[in-house]
Amino acid sequence: MATMSGSITVWVNDLMLFASNDAMMEHMKKSIESKWQATDLGEPSKIIGIKITFMLRSLRISQQKYIKNLLRKEKMAEANLVSMPLDPNIQYLANTTRPDISYAVNKLGSYTANLSLEHYRSLKRILRYLAGTKDFGITSEVPR
Repeated sequence: MATMSGSITVWVNDLMLFASNDAMMEHMKKSIESKWQATDLGEPSKIIGIKITFMLRSLRISQQKYIKNLLRKEKMAEANLVSMPLDPNIQYLANTTRPDISYAVNKLGSYTANLSLEHYRSLKRILRYLAGTKDFGITSEVPR
């Protein structure tokens, strides 16, 4: 027997439904429409600044526009690119749509009470890395 699961994510008056199959999706839609007026806008392309790209067997979330704005704000839109967010001798782990910079950002955040020029250089390195990888995002296989 196939398992069915679903979830609902809410932003003010917008809902995004996630379901493991079409039957569950239809069930959730009908349940919502039986209690409230609702409009199905189809598959989303963007939500709260996160770009959503549907591919044949996968789903990708990314934040290219946010990264471009951040780099422009910090006057680093034309920065020299690096291939890793921190020096290769320092580890890094995961977060949101850019898990590759999470550890680096969190590590730098732990030094806010005692910042040095080295920390500023590390921050600029993260931004240079983002400049070279702004098209990166998370891709996940999804059943269709």
